[in-house]
Amino acid sequence: MTGNATNTRADVRRRLVDTAHDYGLDAAAVVMTAALEQCVARNAPRPANRRVPDGSR
Repeated sequence: MTGNATNTRADVRRRLVDTAHDYGLDAAAVVMTAALEQCVARNAPRPANRRVPDGSR
C-alpha cells in the first residue's frame, strides 16, 4: 500500500497503516518536513517534467 503527500493528517496516515496491518502487511508512515524555501530551491533545477508547479502547496 502506498500513500503520498496528500496524507498530511495523522489520522489519515493511521487508517492507511491500520488497513495494511489488517491485510497482514508490514507498514510504516514516514513524515518528512522541509521549509518552503528549501522545497522551492530544490524544485528549481528539476527538469520541467519533474518540477512541481509554482504555487502548489
